[in-house]
Amino acid sequence: MGISEFKPLSPPAGIDAPIAFGRPSLGAAGIALGFQAMIEDPRHARHLLVVRLPVGEGRVRRDDVFLGLKKQGIGVAIHYTPLHHMAVYRDYAARPLPVTDRLSDSILSLPLSACLSDLDVERVCERLIDAVAPS
Repeated sequence: MGISEFKPLSPPAGIDAPIAFGRPSLGAAGIALGFQAMIEDPRHARHLLVVRLPVGEGRVRRDDVFLGLKKQGIGVAIHYTPLHHMAVYRDYAARPLPVTDRLSDSILSLPLSACLSDLDVERVCERLIDAVAPS
């Protein structure tokens, strides 16, 4: 059986709710988040929903947002640690990687599942807004 014999599948019912991920809610709250460029592309694997937080001086800290969401029962995760921070690769980091470090300190993976209801998505958005919104 060749790859050309496989037909593209439509996303399971309910997958569009997490994809849109409450963007109207987040936008109305004035929250500037960065989403993966291809998240709405039907070819996206949709196994992670990575969001870039507005971190920096006078802004939120990724670890504070992570802990705050975890405490509220939101299944947030940090999936990517830069290789040059891992003990086995430290000797290979010949120079600093400031862009990698800056990005890794600003991204979180939010819950993504076809099992999430619209209410679940809205709850995650509300908690994210509370965690990221300026006080």
